[in-house]
Amino acid sequence: VKSGLPQEQRRGLGYAAVPPYGLLEPPRLTVTQFHAAGGSLVTFLLLACFDNLAPRICLWCAFFLYFVYFSQLFCESKAGGHSTVMIPTTLFMLALAQPGSDAIW
Repeated sequence: VKSGLPQEQRRGLGYAAVPPYGLLEPPRLTVTQFHAAGGSLVTFLLLACFDNLAPRICLWCAFFLYFVYFSQLFCESKAGGHSTVMIPTTLFMLALAQPGSDAIW
């Protein structure tokens, strides 16, 4: 779907569409790829809930897919949107947590 708007050309996070952590340009996904990335993100988050399915690997996949999926969405205003910044940080910290840790967050 092409709208012809300048925002259609940009991919990244936030209103300025910056690359995640300033490192890599996000890919331009087709509609089918966008839906597959969203479905995969949800699937890996659900699979991370099971101890016998390597939750750390699922969390790393979800961390990567967060940037693939959310970099496709255009932020329509400069206000708000800061609550989603905590999602990749939380996924990163959970993926680094020790498997048998009884520590409380």
